[in-house]
Amino acid sequence: MKWWPFGSDDEPEIPSPVETEDSPAGVKLCRLDASYDTRHEVYQSIYDQLGAEDWAGKNLDAVYDFLTGMVEGPIEVRWHDIKKAEDQLGGDWVRIADMLRDVAMERSDFTLTLTSAS
Repeated sequence: MKWWPFGSDDEPEIPSPVETEDSPAGVKLCRLDASYDTRHEVYQSIYDQLGAEDWAGKNLDAVYDFLTGMVEGPIEVRWHDIKKAEDQLGGDWVRIADMLRDVAMERSDFTLTLTSAS
């Protein structure tokens, strides 16, 4: 893993926040749903939406570390159709949801919204 001293010439650029019409300006919005077949697809979706580097780890601890210390906030994660997602992912859904709740407790600028399909 390579690291860059703060302000060095070859330090990578931090991606700009992802903004949508239904999220306040400056909030990085990550949308999750029941379309994932594996936990790795969920991890990759989080990384893709929030601007992680390609070298980011592909496990639950790495995603937690990314969300708590490697991406600037504010961040909002919205996971829709959680009942179907839980059926699809089983115990992995529970572990991911618990990790996201832990991130929300760790960061005051992190919002987690879990919703069921109507």
